[in-house]
Amino acid sequence: MELMRPLKMGRDAIKSLPRPLRVALGRIRLETPMAEGGNGNLSGLNEKERINIILEEYKALRAEVVARTTMQVQIYSVFGAGVITVIGLMVVYKIIIGGFIMLCLLSILSTIISVFLTVGIRNIAEHLLEIESEINRRAGERLFSWESKFGILQLGILSRRGTRPRPHA
Repeated sequence: MELMRPLKMGRDAIKSLPRPLRVALGRIRLETPMAEGGNGNLSGLNEKERINIILEEYKALRAEVVARTTMQVQIYSVFGAGVITVIGLMVVYKIIIGGFIMLCLLSILSTIISVFLTVGIRNIAEHLLEIESEINRRAGERLFSWESKFGILQLGILSRRGTRPRPHA
């Protein structure tokens, strides 16, 4: 897998990025612009500019974690309201079998959506650990430490197969 290959993005793809990341990318001075047949090499950036780009990605990913967590809470709320509604309908109209089928469908749907969001949050958390260690390495000191000390992966809640990952430097 190539990690450092030139980035080729159309205007629509760039417009779809979060605003802070678009602003940071707009400040990049490419060595040879891709529009002129260059490879999009970022070697013309100084270390501070590189750290700023990484920080923008970090901020965008943290915002994504918050958004996905909010979606999970909303799903649980809708599920709870749906369960109460179905139980109420079961009692009032004495539709026991249909009610149980609806409860099963609600449970399955909310579980699938919740697992999808949880896997995404776990993947983002793993990437945040990498970004944190990269920023610390580039800065030459330990500036970021939350994810490696107290992040959700360190608590073992979302770790794969119930194991905790080793803390990054």
